[in-house]
Amino acid sequence: MRAVFQATAVVLALTLPAIGAAMGAATGPAVAEAPLYAVTGKVAAGTAVAIHEADLKAIGKTEIITSIFALGAGQHRVSGVLMRDLVKYVGGTGENVKVTALDGYAMDVPVSDFMNYDVILATEIDGRKLAIREKGPAWIVYPVSQHPELNDTIYEARSVWQVKSIDFN
Repeated sequence: MRAVFQATAVVLALTLPAIGAAMGAATGPAVAEAPLYAVTGKVAAGTAVAIHEADLKAIGKTEIITSIFALGAGQHRVSGVLMRDLVKYVGGTGENVKVTALDGYAMDVPVSDFMNYDVILATEIDGRKLAIREKGPAWIVYPVSQHPELNDTIYEARSVWQVKSIDFN
């Protein structure tokens, strides 16, 4: 029985790619990359801006070492775009942004936070890309270790993870 199963598996492994190619699967259109999050509201485009990996490269990534409220004690290497650079990239205006997470949690964050501190919209922590189950695709991280005044519950509440959208208002 085992030999029959193995032989069947070999035949399928050799046949299925040929069938797929004959049906056009190998030459079909590429699947578009899903955006990481959307930026809406008072932006230069006037409509929602979908942010993709390519946009992050265009904005320019930065890295800091800091403690992170939700991860407890210790320092972490945080990589992503500076929020003030994202503001410039999308032409965002307004005094606040409403950051909404995938689970519906929302927090108003003053844009002045981004201008006064190196707040990062992290997509990697400790060299690992943030998956949704690891608080990704993006997480607002304040440079708490560099600025002790940020070690406060208000900044912890503004440190939204699983960012789905950023709305300038």
